Amino acid sequence: LESLRVVVIDRSGAGGGTSGPFYLLRALAIGDAPKFAAAVRAPDALTEDELNKAAVVLVNDITVTPALASRLGRFALRGGGLFVVAGPRATWPGANADVMPAVLQGPVDRTRGDAARLGALEYGHPVFEAFRAARSGDFSAVQFYGYRAVTPSKTARVLARFDAGAPALVEQEVGRGRVLMWTSSVNLQWNDLPLKPVFLPFLHRSLLYLASYAVPTPWLTVGHVLDPL
Repeated sequence: LESLRVVVIDRSGAGGGTSGPFYLLRALAIGDAPKFAAAVRAPDALTEDELNKAAVVLVNDITVTPALASRLGRFALRGGGLFVVAGPRATWPGANADVMPAVLQGPVDRTRGDAARLGALEYGHPVFEAFRAARSGDFSAVQFYGYRAVTPSKTARVLARFDAGAPALVEQEVGRGRVLMWTSSVNLQWNDLPLKPVFLPFLHRSLLYLASYAVPTPWLTVGHVLDPL
């Protein structure tokens, strides 16, 4: 069966408990249309061969060095997809900031009073269109206790916002590739999203969109060429 290669760049490797990529990897292990072939790499352990073979790179709340930012920028320019998780430790160097759909600012603390909620989703976008219908997934049930303030670039598109209006998911096209920036975490550090039913389809649809994945045609007609396995 066809697999979509995803590289997760995480400082803690495959561990880290609720503050690491545990929930992320568990979600990627589920599903077969297509299967996700996920590999976790430390920021300084990503090889050029792995980068060349990846469809999507997920940068999970890390300090990105100028050298790594340059490599990821080239990856996006030639058609790769980047999913940047802008958690409490995330940084991106100014020299390569044009790759990012937004400039990172400080954290916003929502642990006092009411937690933040998601709203103003772009249901016409491929990431969210499956949630348009009633009872297809309730993002408003997710509680956010922290997120990063960001300033979107002039060419970026905000796909989701928190209740106070701050961007939650921002997109930008870079060369032949796409970049999505998620301004909270994908673990339990800043929200309870991984415990909600919408987490898995949201993550899957985001990565499929970044990879420009198209469902294979289940049949062939006369004149089509069958690719060898």
